[in-house]
Amino acid sequence: FRDIPHMALQLLSKIAGSLLYLASQALPPQLPRMNLLQLRAVVKYALSWLPLLLVPLLPHRWDNSNAVAKAAAGGWEMAVIHGSSDELIPADMGKALWARARGFTPPGAPSPAFLEIE
Repeated sequence: FRDIPHMALQLLSKIAGSLLYLASQALPPQLPRMNLLQLRAVVKYALSWLPLLLVPLLPHRWDNSNAVAKAAAGGWEMAVIHGSSDELIPADMGKALWARARGFTPPGAPSPAFLEIE
């Protein structure tokens, strides 16, 4: 599963892209657009280093597979809900958690549900 620095990079990339777009709309028409393309390249390069800087600060990894297995083994009623259009967390990760929960569900316990929404 993805860790926090890589998730932060994706989120900041989306934010930077939106800010660059807004900045391009606010620029006076007489300014050359090439400056925006150069700025975009610099931001992309700078953001590529972000995970290396954040790893020492945010060592936590989002690994819910053990927690899901433990909850399923305990007989908890579970549902995994995931967005199919999610750009930060692939739907395959949600499906992997659901499959893991199904593998640890004891006989007679409620079967975990998976719901994929758009």
